[in-house]
Amino acid sequence: MAKCLVVDDSDVIRRVINHMLEALGQEALSVDSADAALAAYDSFYPDLILLDWHMPGLNVVSFLAQIRGRARGQGVIIIYMTSENDPVDIARALTAGANDYILKPFDRVALAQKLGLSAAA
Repeated sequence: MAKCLVVDDSDVIRRVINHMLEALGQEALSVDSADAALAAYDSFYPDLILLDWHMPGLNVVSFLAQIRGRARGQGVIIIYMTSENDPVDIARALTAGANDYILKPFDRVALAQKLGLSAAA
């Protein structure tokens, strides 16, 4: 079971993704801002962060730099979530430290594939 941190300013999206992660057998914690995510990271130490580009607090590039500079920050998998198929933003997220990206909306099967899990979990 991986510990997953979901960072998105939409309560609905956080609840849906948490439900998907839990259905996949993962432990999920969600927060609504970059500042809350940094605080949660320091106590929760997630294995995975699902990160929205548009959120209150730090911009994503600064957030990624701060996570990568923290204890265990190089080992955490960070997946950038976006509803816009903008290759420039995707490239910026990947260059700034995201490991991968996923386009919203996505379902449990797509998330499982991205995480290398069985959707039947």
